[in-house]
Order: sequence, then structure tokens, then C-alpha cells
Amino acid sequence: MSCTDTDDSGSLTTQVEHHPHAVVVRVAGEIDHATVGRLTAATDAAGPGTLLVLDLTAVRFLGSVGLAALITVRDRMRAGGTDVRLVAGDNRTVLRPLELTGLLPEFTVTRELGQALP
Repeated sequence: MSCTDTDDSGSLTTQVEHHPHAVVVRVAGEIDHATVGRLTAATDAAGPGTLLVLDLTAVRFLGSVGLAALITVRDRMRAGGTDVRLVAGDNRTVLRPLELTGLLPEFTVTRELGQALP
């Protein structure tokens, strides 16, 4: 099952996919102050005990608000007994901010979706 949602400006698209043991949220566009609410709302599709995989390979901008949202979502998922995995491919727009802020080791980051799924 899949559901796609786009913000009014068209700068962020999220697509939620339900897999047997995980929820995948594919994110495309810009994660900033204006769009971060859409990202966090999409992550609500993963309930307690369900692995959340965020596919960020199509993200074009990741601001500090987006980094903070990733941490908040990770903490929420861990409190529910599971975790968040990030799929970044070779997307420097995502990898570089995670590296510069020291957050990269805080997440399981994979190049491909298949590597992130159980």
C-alpha cells in the first residue's frame, strides 16, 4: 500500500509504503522550516515496534530544522522499541550535513533501500 502527499508549494513530496516489517517513507524535495511538518506527519505511519525507513535519496535540501526532525523522529521510534534507518545513496545534500554535525554515527545509513529493510 502506498500514499503520496505533496505540500502546497510543491517543494516536498512524501510517499508512504507499508512493507511486512517496516514502513518506508520516500522523501523528495526540500526539508526546511516550511516543509518539515509534512515529513514528521508522514513518519507517523510507523507505529510502535515497526521499523521506519526514510528514503532521502531524492532530497535536494536538508536544513537544520530537518536535521532536528530526524533526531526527534529517531528518538520517538526508539522510545517505541524500534529504530529509524536512512537511505541516502550518494546524496551529499543529506550526507554532508549529517557528517558536519556529527550525526552520521547516530543513524544506520545505507546506500540502497534493500539494505535498510529487514
